[in-house]
Amino acid sequence: MWHKLNAPYNKDLYWWNTCAIALVYSSLYFAVRHLFWRIIEKKISTRTFIVQMLLLYGILYMAVLMLLYLLPRSSTHVIYKSHLPIRLDDLLLGTIPFFVRYSMYAIFSVLIERHSYLQYLKWRAKRRLASLKDEISATQRSLHKNELQQHIRSGSSHGLGNLLQELYDWADPGKASALPHMEVIVHYLLVGFSNYEQSAYMSLQREIDMVSSLAALYDNKIRGRLGITVEGKVAGRKIPRFLLLSLAHDIVKHADWSSPHCLADMQIRVTDEKFVLHIRNTRAATANWHTGHDGTGLQRLRDNLDALHPGQYLLHHHIDENLFDLHLEIHY
Repeated sequence: MWHKLNAPYNKDLYWWNTCAIALVYSSLYFAVRHLFWRIIEKKISTRTFIVQMLLLYGILYMAVLMLLYLLPRSSTHVIYKSHLPIRLDDLLLGTIPFFVRYSMYAIFSVLIERHSYLQYLKWRAKRRLASLKDEISATQRSLHKNELQQHIRSGSSHGLGNLLQELYDWADPGKASALPHMEVIVHYLLVGFSNYEQSAYMSLQREIDMVSSLAALYDNKIRGRLGITVEGKVAGRKIPRFLLLSLAHDIVKHADWSSPHCLADMQIRVTDEKFVLHIRNTRAATANWHTGHDGTGLQRLRDNLDALHPGQYLLHHHIDENLFDLHLEIHY
C-alpha cells in the first residue's frame, strides 16, 4: 500500500531505504490495528486508547526524525522535502497526515474484518441452528414412531383380547357360522402389528366394514341392535385405525343387551373440514360396567388421538344414569 501511494517517487529510492520507511509505516498500521481491536473487545477504555494513540504518534515522530538523520536526504524526500532544512515544528505537522492516513487504513480494515467475522458467526450460528432443528425433528419423529407403534399395538392387543374372550365362550356349535367374521377381524387386528406407519390410519369405509363384521360376529347377543349411520362422503377419508372398531367393541361388551329397550347407536358425519362421531348406548348395571371414572377405553382413545391428531380433535363424553353419550370431532 505504501508503495502504491508513493509510486511517483519510488524510482529515486534505493530498495533498503524503501524498506526502512515501509517498516515504520507498516509498524504504525499494525499498532493502530492492535489498539483498535482492544477497544472493540472492551479491553481498554476510550481514554486509554486516545492516550496510547498520542504515544504512538510520538513514537512515529521520533522514528521519522531518526530516518531523516540516518538516511540520505535524497532518499527521504517522500516524507520531508530534501531542499528544506529539518525543523522540528514542520516535521511535527508534516507527520500528522501520514499518521492519520495510516491510522484510518488500520481502523477501516478492522471494521471490515470485524463485520466479516460477525457475518461468518451469524452464518455458522444459522447452520448450527438448522442442524439442531434437524436433530430435534429426527428425535421427535423417532419418539413419535415409537409412540404410534405403542398405541397401535395397544389397540390390536385390546381387540384380540376381546375376541379371545369370545372364543372361550363359544361352547355352542351353532356359533360356527360367525367364524368368517372372526377371521376377518383377527386379520385386520394382526395387520396392526406390521408396519405401523402404514397401519396408523385406515380408510373410513374399512373401519365401517369392520364394525359391520363385529355386529355380525355378536349377532346372537346384540340381534341387529347395533346401528351405524353415515352422512357425507366416505370415499377417500381416513381415520385412526381401530377408532370405530374399538368403540364398537366397548359397546358390545358393556351395553345392556338384556333390556328390550337397549340403545346402541353410532352416528358418523363427514365434511371437508372434519369427521364427527356421536355414540349413544344404554349401559349395563354398575356391577358389569368396568369403565372407571373416564369411561370405557377413553384414555386409550385420547392417547391415540394425541399421537395422530395433536390439537386437532375434540372429545366429550357424558354418563346420565344408564345412558352413555360420546361426541368426537377430528378437524382436518
